[in-house]
Amino acid sequence: MGDIYATPESDVVQSGRSERGGGNIEDAIEGNIDVGMFAILGEAWRGLKGFKLKRHIATAIWIVPWVTLTCAMLYFKLFGAQSQTLPTDS
Repeated sequence: MGDIYATPESDVVQSGRSERGGGNIEDAIEGNIDVGMFAILGEAWRGLKGFKLKRHIATAIWIVPWVTLTCAMLYFKLFGAQSQTLPTDS
């Protein structure tokens, strides 16, 4: 077994071309680009990895009390008014 505190080694090869697709600025300025709506939406969806579940949980935590409070207010507005006596002019 080697030294566990040694700097890790790797075979890094630099390529002259970027692994990321999409071209460059000059092509974009000249209008030589191909933009697909579904490719953009797919990339955005993949970028949200790890965020979607947290967002859904936070939304559920916010919606459940809101719906409960709204139903309670509606119940008391509809049925609470029936138990009150109306003032009489005497």
